Amino acid sequence: MPAIVEFPQVVRDALDQFGDLFACEPQHWRLAEYLTGLMVAANKTVTGINGEFANTTDPYCLNRFLTEVEWDQNALNERRLELLQHDPHTRYSAQGVIAIDDTLIDHHGKFIKDVGWFWDHAKERNKIAHDYLFVNYVCTSGKPQLGTGDCQLRDGQGQTRHMYVVMLAYSLLMRQPRQDRARDWACCRLKTIGEACRAMLDETLRATRTWVVQQIQDYKKDRNDVFAKLRLT
Repeated sequence: MPAIVEFPQVVRDALDQFGDLFACEPQHWRLAEYLTGLMVAANKTVTGINGEFANTTDPYCLNRFLTEVEWDQNALNERRLELLQHDPHTRYSAQGVIAIDDTLIDHHGKFIKDVGWFWDHAKERNKIAHDYLFVNYVCTSGKPQLGTGDCQLRDGQGQTRHMYVVMLAYSLLMRQPRQDRARDWACCRLKTIGEACRAMLDETLRATRTWVVQQIQDYKKDRNDVFAKLRLT
């Protein structure tokens, strides 16, 4: 597919809701880039996601956002769960991360139905790693589609942050099929997470087509240069 030139509306809305948890505009960009990639990229690794965009930086910057840059993944997850609890469209499908030594009951008092494992490794190898549960109470189809198992980050914090952003992407998409009307950006009423992902991909393609026309007709850019920007040559 041609390179993405604009973040989908779902991701732009997420920046309005979660952007204050990040210190600067570059961090906002990295979050939006990773969320978009998890939702629409074919290759959901850091390199694969980075390569989907027309305007981007070295993949190391996205890797560093996940492994080194200071931001609080726990605050991100708490905000996500808080929004789900107050959203009538998603309050019955909230998912989260809990320590395995806690009781296996979710915050609605229901038994956990589906559990996947991931590791939050200690920084030093001689320390004991902590086990966590990746919980999805209603639907399992979204996790593989959003790159749950595609993380290639070797850093423990990066792996944990990857899972938190995957859950954020899943939560954002869970809101779309439950709307009472068709989304303007989707051009139709969505029924599943898969349909939401495909609609977002179509949205990015429409934005890219509009950008191509604008660059060639309005700004008189050379056609070959525009195609090269989109990596279509």
